[in-house]
Amino acid sequence: MWTKRLQRMIEKNQNDLVGILLRKYPAFVLNDREDVLTDIPVFVFHEVTPHLLEPIIEFLVENKYRTLTADEYVDRTVSGQGGQEREVLLTFDDGDKSLYAVAYPALKRYGLKAVAYVVPGMIPEEDDGLGSSNVWEKRLCNWKEIEEMHGNATLDIQSHSMYHHSIPISERLIDFIAPNVELSFLNSDYAPLIGGIHDNQSQEAVYGTPIYNWGSRFSATPALCESPSVAITCRKYVKEHGGVEYFRLPDWRIRLKRVWKESRGSHLQARFEVGTEQRKAILKDFLESKRDIERRLPEKKVRHFCYPWFRGSPLAVELSAEAGYISNAWGSLVPGFARNVRAPITIPRLSPHYIWRLPGKGRKPIGEVLRERFFQVYKRGSVEISSVGRGGNKYCNAPINGS
Repeated sequence: MWTKRLQRMIEKNQNDLVGILLRKYPAFVLNDREDVLTDIPVFVFHEVTPHLLEPIIEFLVENKYRTLTADEYVDRTVSGQGGQEREVLLTFDDGDKSLYAVAYPALKRYGLKAVAYVVPGMIPEEDDGLGSSNVWEKRLCNWKEIEEMHGNATLDIQSHSMYHHSIPISERLIDFIAPNVELSFLNSDYAPLIGGIHDNQSQEAVYGTPIYNWGSRFSATPALCESPSVAITCRKYVKEHGGVEYFRLPDWRIRLKRVWKESRGSHLQARFEVGTEQRKAILKDFLESKRDIERRLPEKKVRHFCYPWFRGSPLAVELSAEAGYISNAWGSLVPGFARNVRAPITIPRLSPHYIWRLPGKGRKPIGEVLRERFFQVYKRGSVEISSVGRGGNKYCNAPINGS
């Protein structure tokens, strides 16, 4: 599993290398001139801390930058007025707890605005104080907090898909869900997630679920349609052989893989989605996430979409427009197929480290920004890779290929 995490870490950050080395990033990032803002810069945050966010906000305020909503950004872009003033678009993905605990009070204190792309199908109700077995309920803002941020007009709430879920895109078995696997849609090294833990089951209830090679719901690759009986059989086997204690066995993967193979042979053969099924599933996600947010937030119009993992496809772009979205948010470099369409408006988004390259007092040299940026990537990657299996030291963590 650690190789998948390393691969995803490289994928998430390779745009920085391409953007800098091939000079594909906006001019203000690479040029020290004061008048190089030809477009409105957009930045993407995920989990934030006061140490990261407050100096950035103070920098923007001191240099008189105005923050925009998603609608304002699109209006400026369509009218050709972007870059004529000191304006930025700040975006926050996922709806992490720090959005309410850190970003919201800091933005409100200075009278700034930002866009929050949230995942309505995963948002918990108001915390009842009893705790939850679902990982995302401990990591995400609840509806009461989102309603407050929306009502205050500080956060422009938009869609980050209904579930942010991955899909299996091949029959290649990667592993099985075990005690050392983090069950969170925010960390999809495995697929699928829906149908196993979305329905408020405990983590133990899904031990043994097969993990297949995964992809984004919005990518061009259709989903693998496996018989639900296969996962059910594997889970049942784990439960009947000791539950969490089963994973103490040195050969647990070998045994479970045998059960998986036998189950696949005795049930309907797996197949892949046909085009109409894929199209229907993607459009359904676009529409449901939009309707769910608008149902929860009075007078809200959801017209802007952000792709999970920055992964999309020509089909997804087409269907997002059909669903009523007028902009699509990506990573720092927009895919070619998205750049070549007139609608929805494409929104490239830079790491917040590049805010320090904006013209103004306190601007940092590009070398210093890059050192800070890549040190953070290295540090995060080291923690992610070294932590794989750490929570399961008392369980066997041999790779699946060894079975």
